[in-house]
Amino acid sequence: MTETFVKVGASLRERLKELNDTELRLLFALGLRINEERQCWPSTAVLAEECIRSERQVRRSITRLMAKNFLWVGRRA
Repeated sequence: MTETFVKVGASLRERLKELNDTELRLLFALGLRINEERQCWPSTAVLAEECIRSERQVRRSITRLMAKNFLWVGRRA
């Protein structure tokens, strides 16, 4: 049986203090969906529902998380 785990460095734990509630919720929601390649592809509508936020708040939080280097966004082919 293979178990999946996430290793979080001490520097990341310290950096979590930089985040507001919506950003933390968003990271948690994304973390629950991440695959072995460290990718996930949920829609903003799904994330908004899971985070109990509007899609606009989710999009703004994604932009802030990208600016803070917590998140990288790409496009699927």
